[in-house]
Amino acid sequence: FSGVKKMRTTYMSIPEDSPVMDFRDRKDKNLTSRSSKQNRYPIILLVFTSMLGFAFILLMMAMPSAQRLAISDDTYVQWQAWSQNIHEAFQLAGHGGSRGFASSASSAIIANANSKPNKNSIMYFNHTQAFQVIAKNPGNSAHYFLLQEGWDAQENQVYCPVATSAAVLNSFRDSLDLPVDPIYKPYKYATQNNLWNDCTSQNVIRHDEYADGMYRAPGGLGMRQTKALLECNLPEDWIVEMVPVEPERISIHQMRQDLAAGLASSNSRVMINYHRKAAHQKGGGHWSPVGAYDETTDSFLIMDVAKYKYPPAWISAELLYKSLGTIDSCGNWNFPLAQDNLPARFQQPNTQQDYHDAMLQIGCEATPRGYILVHKP
Repeated sequence: FSGVKKMRTTYMSIPEDSPVMDFRDRKDKNLTSRSSKQNRYPIILLVFTSMLGFAFILLMMAMPSAQRLAISDDTYVQWQAWSQNIHEAFQLAGHGGSRGFASSASSAIIANANSKPNKNSIMYFNHTQAFQVIAKNPGNSAHYFLLQEGWDAQENQVYCPVATSAAVLNSFRDSLDLPVDPIYKPYKYATQNNLWNDCTSQNVIRHDEYADGMYRAPGGLGMRQTKALLECNLPEDWIVEMVPVEPERISIHQMRQDLAAGLASSNSRVMINYHRKAAHQKGGGHWSPVGAYDETTDSFLIMDVAKYKYPPAWISAELLYKSLGTIDSCGNWNFPLAQDNLPARFQQPNTQQDYHDAMLQIGCEATPRGYILVHKP
């Protein structure tokens, strides 16, 4: 208001017959007229909003209660995309997720509350029916509760096989002498930082204070490397069984039987390497542990370690089989030594051509994805 007073004081010092005074009068009239119109806008908006709200209440009252529940449950849940920390060349090459990269997702589609899972369905854990499956058959979900003891989100977008391995090891904490992470000292707990040792440097990937081979081409870990990572952190008498899902060799019946048997035993654990896109998710290749099998819906509970992206989900056996039977374009290579001889520009390639050349130099072989069974003796 002080500014307005100053303006009016200035105007008063101008002669009444001045053209400036005529402009001021016209301006004041326009301002008065505009203010009157603006004062009516909130009232119109309030009336419109009230009418809309009243119409919605009438609609809800006329709708059956079961249908109202479906509307509240059947939503799109927004999952914040994690900033991409893997080189763009990995994505360009189509290999960005094939070994275990967790590409960012913006949303997850939730199954309808009144529908039952079908052969191509996914039912996420932010849906009440997903919890009901466990509640009705708690005996078939023992691994889900065991994995809760040490099931952490992967620390970055290449560490899904490491996070999955740590979760499996922690679920055996009563039977294993787990490593100690300094941040939890003196308590024993497998983390994504303390699974690296001399054995893994010789048999899995180079990992030390100077370099992390997980970030170098080809990126992440394949089936054989993940098997070796587990073996480096388990006693020699434990069995780590790797099963590539080759459709001509492993049928859906065999996969279902293997996974269900592993989940039914307190001495076994199940982890899978699947392709997200084949499972109707966003991303590429990924690792996660399996927490349960439900025979009624013929679906498996995938406990996603990319917690920032997807909640746990019941995935039908048929859909899971399709996603396991995909091909990792560099599932096997001369690890870990081949990375040592890569030129700097190939270690983290800037172009698709550089990435392709790096794959040739380390001896990439395309192999099928699949599942790993860990057996306690």
